[in-house]
Amino acid sequence: MNHPAAHASPPSSGPADDFTWLSNPLDWRPIDRFILLGALLLIAPTLFGFTLLAVMVLAPDYLAPVIARLLLAMFALHGLMLAGYIGAALRRRRHDDDWPAFEDFIIVSFVIIVLGVVSENGK
Repeated sequence: MNHPAAHASPPSSGPADDFTWLSNPLDWRPIDRFILLGALLLIAPTLFGFTLLAVMVLAPDYLAPVIARLLLAMFALHGLMLAGYIGAALRRRRHDDDWPAFEDFIIVSFVIIVLGVVSENGK
């Protein structure tokens, strides 16, 4: 039998009660989605930075030193700034549902990193 009351969800007392880590991220509050996106975006500069550092140590003649140091500095700066924003967002999520500045930083920093890596690798 398909009774409507059988599929009704229990009432919640607010948006914070609707959040679970096992739910669909598209159903999360915007700030929680930005934290997830920022954490995923943090993987790239971390892995690229460690890989670049390993190549600089193990095969220093393979890369142009100036470009390698510039890329490493870009990855480090991006990673530190993104980690700072994620930390601030984790504190803000207690009282804010949205943080447009965090979204803007994620988008702009991703574009800058991609364009920077592409332009520096093309030299």
